[in-house]
Amino acid sequence: LARRAPVLSGCLMIFLLSLAGIPPLAGSYSKDAIISAAFAAHTAAGDFAFVCTLLAAFLTAFYSWRLLFMCFHGRSRADHHVMSHVHESPLVMLTPLALLAVGAVFSGMALDGWFVGHHWEHFWHGAIFNGPNNKIMEGLEHVPHWVEHAPLVVGLLGIALAWWLYIASPLTPVRWAEHNQGIYKFLLNKWYFDELYNFLFVRPAFKLGRLFWKGGDGAV
Repeated sequence: LARRAPVLSGCLMIFLLSLAGIPPLAGSYSKDAIISAAFAAHTAAGDFAFVCTLLAAFLTAFYSWRLLFMCFHGRSRADHHVMSHVHESPLVMLTPLALLAVGAVFSGMALDGWFVGHHWEHFWHGAIFNGPNNKIMEGLEHVPHWVEHAPLVVGLLGIALAWWLYIASPLTPVRWAEHNQGIYKFLLNKWYFDELYNFLFVRPAFKLGRLFWKGGDGAV
């Protein structure tokens, strides 16, 4: 689909590069600040948050680029009839996408100094409360270099894994699923939260409603 809708595909690629935290796009500034702030807290909770946010950055890059690769690249799963009707989106859709893409590229560079940089106090002007003992903004300036580069590394690893699994070796996920049926079904069914919700809330609510209906309205 990338060849038939290049502008849409290109805009999506820009958005996903930003989402994966690849500099100098806007997402890299916000993601780096959050991850570095967790490390700069120098507490057990901060260290735990640092590990979790790095893992989240990796998974975000992986699943978002999986979307791009599966929708726009590789062998098409659509038939000839569907592919013959594929076309670029109209201007009414492409124009806002292009404007958002420009923002994704330049807004981080333009606003970083105001949001979390040297001018943050003047910009926020008390709108965000910062306790007198909270030195997190100063700590952002002194994190080790490996912490600064960690979001980029995990983002690139997530993109690389998505490329390997869905472009270079698309049969690998199939084999993994076949050899790990339990885990595959557990994840495919969203940890069975729908079934758990249905068991704990939906069925009891129906039984209660049926009790009032049959035993109350009907019988009384």
